[in-house]
Amino acid sequence: MLNLTRHHSPSEFLSRAGPWLAKFEAEHSVILDVASRLADQPESVVADAYLATVETSGGVTGAAVMWPKRELILAKAPVEAVRPLADDLARSALPVAGVIGPADVSDRFADDWEANNAARRRKAVTMDILQCKRVALPKPAPGHVRLAAGDDVGLLAEWRQCFQNAVGYFDGVDHTEAVREHTAASELYIWDERGPASMACFRRATPHGARVIMVFTPPTLRGRGYATSCVAAVTTRLLEADSDFVCLYADRANPTAGGMYRRIGYRPIAECRLWRFGERDAGG
Repeated sequence: MLNLTRHHSPSEFLSRAGPWLAKFEAEHSVILDVASRLADQPESVVADAYLATVETSGGVTGAAVMWPKRELILAKAPVEAVRPLADDLARSALPVAGVIGPADVSDRFADDWEANNAARRRKAVTMDILQCKRVALPKPAPGHVRLAAGDDVGLLAEWRQCFQNAVGYFDGVDHTEAVREHTAASELYIWDERGPASMACFRRATPHGARVIMVFTPPTLRGRGYATSCVAAVTTRLLEADSDFVCLYADRANPTAGGMYRRIGYRPIAECRLWRFGERDAGG
């Protein structure tokens, strides 16, 4: 029998689900990262978040986390664990912007949510979760890698918005503060060739690993190896520091980027799917 438990604090959720999620760290890097970040948020933010586990007599078998008004993040789980989560979310009346997780689990949730709520699915984004434990260093592009600095924030905020647009996420927010926070935390790198040419960011998402995010090169500078060199350099630094692995998400609709990551040494470990929800059209 499946039992759902709502957790009222991120620490409670991580205490219960953390050891189970850590069995597949790279696949669960996003859900672990978001739950950890929620632990640092004000109570008003946590109160509107969603943290739940699905359990059997044998322990945790599923988990979900949702930042307020964002996509629901599902863990690797049997598809049977989806229904209790969908039913509980429907009762909670929390807005669900979409769902992301292992392809089969995400698809099942989207099926259920669309059938039983005033929502319709938009086009899915299918991604590979890639993992790297050893970098195959490419011939570097002209230039060098460096940490982003305060003077870069304005430009990189524009790049971050372009990155969001490219992956279909039109959030309409100012990205300056997020870029400033990544810069202050020394998480954001630039490949510089007489000025910024590409960027890559990372988050220390799990106890033993990190995740590369926000890889972007302006269209006019693509095809010169800047992103390859930047991601390779960032990945190398993370592995040489304290990460056992580095992971990232690669959109299957962009085989150029996927091929670049594989040449660096990233290998696919799982398939992930993102569905976003919109209001159902009048009449169905």
